[in-house]
Amino acid sequence: TEIYTLSLHDALPIYIEKFTVPIRQRSHVTGVGGINIKRIQSVTGVTITTNNEDLSFDIFAPNTQCLEAAKQMLNELVESQVCLC
Repeated sequence: TEIYTLSLHDALPIYIEKFTVPIRQRSHVTGVGGINIKRIQSVTGVTITTNNEDLSFDIFAPNTQCLEAAKQMLNELVESQVCLC
């Protein structure tokens, strides 16, 4: 896991982290129509994008608390196989 801190034109720092999901669980983690990802983004304030090159998700967060909350929700999805909707 890599964490980068970027500062763009006096903007707040952005924390970026890769979150790898086993390929057979990607569709479950994403959810129908992206509902699980949308829910995590709504609750935590992060932005999550899919990285098709290495089959991971990229999490962009305004602070470490939001980043950790999103990672926890993603881990719960991977471990429980239960939809967040």
